[in-house]
Amino acid sequence: MRRWKGVRVSSIVESEPWGYDSSNMFLNQGVAFECSEGDTSVSVHNELQHIQNEICAASHRTAEGRYADRAIDIDLIAIDDFVVDSPELQLPHPRMHLREFVLRPMLELEPDWVHPYSGKKVTQMLAELTK
Repeated sequence: MRRWKGVRVSSIVESEPWGYDSSNMFLNQGVAFECSEGDTSVSVHNELQHIQNEICAASHRTAEGRYADRAIDIDLIAIDDFVVDSPELQLPHPRMHLREFVLRPMLELEPDWVHPYSGKKVTQMLAELTK
């Protein structure tokens, strides 16, 4: 397993469950890191998926179901201005603009990031969402 370079971590954002009912609050945090030359969005996605599976196995939790309580859920939101649209991965995440718990950490980590489809900065997407 590689060690990521330039790792930065956002504050924790607490939110209501998204996509299903649960009595548990969600704790959301963003992580930004530098990719190595030659990395592809799919290779980064696969490595993050592997990390998530190892954590779930170590905590004796399963990641079954699309929306369910889990010890950890890792979503790849964006890689610079890359656009990917495949069955395995969509970048940027297609529902990021609907999720305050995604945009708040992203605002801390990458305030100048511009969505490649909409041309909007994180601040604009967050303002539209919280109107």
